[in-house]
Amino acid sequence: MSNCVSPKNNPVSDVAPENLAYVIYTSGSTGVPKGVLVNHKNVVRLFAATQSWFNFNETDVWTMFHSYAFDFSVWEIWGALLHGGRLVIVPYLVSRSPEAFYHLLCDRKVTVLNQTPSAFRQLIWVENIAESPQLSLRLVIFGGEALEIQSLKPWFDRHGDRIPQLVNMYGITETTVHVTYRPLTIADLNNIGSAIGSPIPDLQVYLLDRHLQPVPIGIPGEMYISGAGLARGYLDRQELTAERFIANPFGRATLYKTGDKARYLPDGQLEYLGRLDNQVKIRGFRIELGEIEAVLNQHPGVRESVVISRQDEPDERRLVAYIVPDEKQAAPILQLIRFKEQGRLTERSLYELPNGVTIAHLNKNETDFVYQEIFEQQSYLKHGIVINDGDCIFDVGANIGLFTLFAAQTCSDVEVYAFEPIPPVFELLRLNADLHNLNAKLFDVGLSAQSAEDTLTYYPHVSVISGRFADAVEEQEVVKSFLLNQDTTELSSDRSHSCWQIV
Repeated sequence: MSNCVSPKNNPVSDVAPENLAYVIYTSGSTGVPKGVLVNHKNVVRLFAATQSWFNFNETDVWTMFHSYAFDFSVWEIWGALLHGGRLVIVPYLVSRSPEAFYHLLCDRKVTVLNQTPSAFRQLIWVENIAESPQLSLRLVIFGGEALEIQSLKPWFDRHGDRIPQLVNMYGITETTVHVTYRPLTIADLNNIGSAIGSPIPDLQVYLLDRHLQPVPIGIPGEMYISGAGLARGYLDRQELTAERFIANPFGRATLYKTGDKARYLPDGQLEYLGRLDNQVKIRGFRIELGEIEAVLNQHPGVRESVVISRQDEPDERRLVAYIVPDEKQAAPILQLIRFKEQGRLTERSLYELPNGVTIAHLNKNETDFVYQEIFEQQSYLKHGIVINDGDCIFDVGANIGLFTLFAAQTCSDVEVYAFEPIPPVFELLRLNADLHNLNAKLFDVGLSAQSAEDTLTYYPHVSVISGRFADAVEEQEVVKSFLLNQDTTELSSDRSHSCWQIV
């Protein structure tokens, strides 16, 4: 090998400040995500404009905790690299475990941590119970969602408000990560709202009414942003770009219409008040509820849907969907409700098959076995046997009706004659036929060459081997010997297994 000599000069780059740096997609109200176009200069000026506050340097250790599809990662990556610091890439599974992430922060001596408030609350809880080395943080920067300041009380009680310094920053993808800056102190615990501070020096924030007129102090208005951080617009969405990036009535620059609501406090600081539309933020991600509804409505079983953001537990917000099913899909659900009210069905007797269909059944082991035999292996359709539309089928020994259900789902207009002589099993067969409105005639008898009465042996937990010729005493001994001679401990020791129910 020849000796390799590193060049002394930086490589020449044709990339200009106005060139596109990245496209990050955010939620869209019409159900189509929109790609935000951000230039190189937007990112560089973000750090230049905030450096006097943070003093980032080569001794800092950052974490890349967030996905690169979330613009908080832009701040994490280039905050470290532009200042000669170290960037720790957090493994995905570690990012999902507050305990593991806390230990990573301690072990790697991380100094700059960027978190959504909801994620940081989990770290507070872990630190309170952890017996591990101390954190090395000098800065904790919040972003991505509204901060409930009272959630920081346990942290302030333990650390005070000087080291590390906690900072709340408001921002959106269209304005290159951050817009405002608010250092937090213990005194902020007395505030009820979500104070987001003052604009970054090269940005301007306007609070306007629907006529684009400024609102007085204390009066809510929509936030409009102007200045060096604004994105180019949306990828291949010219109409939407023109709708959201508008002419500035107070100057020559463009205004970005955020859709966020805020007000000025008496001290001139901004307080965030939420959204004007149906967009929500959960764990830092902007989510358009209409986007989720649009996807749900594409499902053939859904006629209409509504999605809301609900907080059932403190600091735990989640999305809940309500649907109006398609009429055909709704029938079994309505029947299910009626049968429960009438006492014909209990939660214990209900079971959801792997294909999502709910039935009444005897026990899981048996139902899973028969389901695999009928639906997955299609054992009844071998050796040239087929089912065609309009066929007439005799289902002898129908059990709880899984084959009748399979036939109805496989072909249209099939007519089934189902025979099940064991009364408890026949009742479940009738329930399932009623539940799914099956075109089946049900008979609580067995088939024979002549009329007669006979005695059937019934195993409640293994009904498929019940029948006229079953011998309880003999089969008990055979099954018992089989189970006790198994080498595997699963069968020999698991007394809940259905085979043991025979014994």
